[in-house]
Amino acid sequence: LFPKKKKTIHLLQRKKGVLGKGLGKTTGWIVRAELRKKGVNMIGGCKYDEVDENGNLHFTVEQKDGTKEKRILEVDHIIVCAGQESDNWLAKKLKESSSPHVYTIGGASFAGELDAKRAIDEASRLAAKVEEYGPERPPYEPESTLGSKMFDIVSKKFLK
Repeated sequence: LFPKKKKTIHLLQRKKGVLGKGLGKTTGWIVRAELRKKGVNMIGGCKYDEVDENGNLHFTVEQKDGTKEKRILEVDHIIVCAGQESDNWLAKKLKESSSPHVYTIGGASFAGELDAKRAIDEASRLAAKVEEYGPERPPYEPESTLGSKMFDIVSKKFLK
């Protein structure tokens, strides 16, 4: 009865550079080629500013030369797959107060190179410690990854 309106799809990424760079070497280029073939508009280096009262997405794009360009997309729908940023403030607060047996694992601990395998591994190791030691268990800290060690060094030096 009513013809379907053709939709334009915009795929935005916070990280600068090639979208989907972390995909497998043998499949990443195929996925990007298929998206281009389907007319998907891919934009990297985005900072999401706001969604206004009309549902339009306001964002800033950092160009290769470092300049920043503000843009607005008039959209019908927004689907957010925003990645992870570590956020362990609640665990720290609880540890400082009355709950010494609070543990931070997975992306809450360090999201820089989070993958499901690491998060599941850390959860399994913590569960094993809880099972082995019960409520009087020793403190548990997940094994540091190279990325988390580098992040700690850089953040201590430059993000004071």
